[in-house]
Amino acid sequence: MNLGTIRAKFITLSGRDDLVNADSSDNGANYFINAGQRMLDRKIDFRKSTGRLFEELAADSWYLKTTGVRSLDQVWVNNSESRWILEKKNLTFLHKEFPDLISETDTRDPLYWSPALIRGMDVTDMDAQGSFFNYVLAEADNDEYTGLVILPPPDVSIVVELIGKFYSPTLSSDSDESYWTVVHEDLLIMAALYRLEVSYRNTEGANDWLRAITDDLMDIDKDTVHEDNANVDQLEG
Repeated sequence: MNLGTIRAKFITLSGRDDLVNADSSDNGANYFINAGQRMLDRKIDFRKSTGRLFEELAADSWYLKTTGVRSLDQVWVNNSESRWILEKKNLTFLHKEFPDLISETDTRDPLYWSPALIRGMDVTDMDAQGSFFNYVLAEADNDEYTGLVILPPPDVSIVVELIGKFYSPTLSSDSDESYWTVVHEDLLIMAALYRLEVSYRNTEGANDWLRAITDDLMDIDKDTVHEDNANVDQLEG
């Protein structure tokens, strides 16, 4: 199924004809569908939760902003000659390792990465001067981003490969598809109906949907465990 088909079924089961327009276009239904999809993403971690994102990092740059990231496991980089994995460090280590001003820090092959604290409590951007860690986003722009510090800054443009857990792409056009719309469309519809019941503050109805969702997710998890364990060599004893 695609978003348009999912939305039509959601309207039929919810009885909320007001959530679509006369031409069946969205008038609020997509909100509950996307909210349900994000809930499913958070509820279970399995092979489809893990993804890869590629970003270009220009020479002399030292941070990335990304969206849709739940958590990062590995960061790889490559230039025109080689590819290597970066070592994860905390910001305290990087503060001590790179104390100089941006303009005075040598560029070379990056070695480390760290999640960045980019949430700004005012609209001041201190990136123009000072050390690496003065950079924050303006208040209105910070909440959707995940920040990533990469040091030392590269001396040439590089490609950064982020491996971790990601949210499913937001569904907006009627033809849009995701793992949940194609493989478990019934579960996505139930999750959307659950989010609708939560908006009603209907505890009983929400709990009924949540139990059904949890049962289905447990079955998906069993399949994942079975696949992971299939044909695994037995330990010698």
